[in-house]
Amino acid sequence: MMNLQNLSLAPLGAVFIALGTANIASAAVFYGQSQSLGNGAIRSFVTLDDTSGKPLDIGISFLKAALDLPPGSGNPYNTNEYITTELSLPSQAASTPFNNFEVNYRPNGFPPGGPVTQPLFDLYFFQISPEERDLICPNPDTSSPIPNCVGEERAVARKTPVAGTLPVGVIPLIEDTPERPGSPLRAVPRYGTRYYDGDLAISVFNNPQSLTSFYGYGFYDGKPNFTNIILAEAFLEKEPNDSTTQFKLPTKYLKSGYYPTAYNVKYDPTLQEYRLSLTGLTYRSIPESSYTVGLLGLGALGAASRLRRKRSYHKGIRGSFNVLPAIAKTSKKAKAKI
Repeated sequence: MMNLQNLSLAPLGAVFIALGTANIASAAVFYGQSQSLGNGAIRSFVTLDDTSGKPLDIGISFLKAALDLPPGSGNPYNTNEYITTELSLPSQAASTPFNNFEVNYRPNGFPPGGPVTQPLFDLYFFQISPEERDLICPNPDTSSPIPNCVGEERAVARKTPVAGTLPVGVIPLIEDTPERPGSPLRAVPRYGTRYYDGDLAISVFNNPQSLTSFYGYGFYDGKPNFTNIILAEAFLEKEPNDSTTQFKLPTKYLKSGYYPTAYNVKYDPTLQEYRLSLTGLTYRSIPESSYTVGLLGLGALGAASRLRRKRSYHKGIRGSFNVLPAIAKTSKKAKAKI
């Protein structure tokens, strides 16, 4: 019989499950490469509708034994105690915007010196590749517990998000630490900047022990690059039955694909498995590729160039080239859309 125990260390696999009643089509769960964590295993997954192939949810599953992790020293600045696990995705996740996941166990809370000092899991759902992450602030200031972007790299990392990509009510993570008091927006190598659901974040920061979970979004160079979900270890130890949080959503997307509208945390006592699912996947499309517009612009420029050359040979002819201003305007409009 196939179960999580004998799949936990399988490199790739699919499990077929029934959704709802017998009248509803089945779905398939595809798993990424498993990684060890604590005394258990952790891996990514995506669920596809078996008829349409549409992704239904995507996320991270891990065994209860994965929570068997060493306690922290209580020193919030001891980042050496962090445990980081990187997860690849199954190829069946290609229709979502996600490229890879990262799970960070922070036994002394986060951020260093911040109000949340209880152990937690810091989960990242990246839209960019690990190689692209390496290009984010490759020359940071490493004098503080967490490296920070500086200079021109910091300016790029802190660019204002493209209009519409930052949901209303999502606020920036303030870098107000002894090392950098009063700085308006923290920028970190390989991540960029972070913005969190204001309602949830303010509630947690006013009462840190109330933390169960909250979420945010990451940006670099003004573009979204990850979704971030933070889970308190104490919340997971209570084995949540079915906890769903709705995302505040952007009004603009820069890449077509199936995006989540909520996240769900659930513990299965039979399998002794936790599942953090990004749910309500909805297809978001962007306008026609700028490549087509670019070709139109190049065509217009080429036509203008040919007409200019022709005009140089027919200086005595007037009025035949009144189309040139219109072509130039078209070209400028095309460029503006690229």
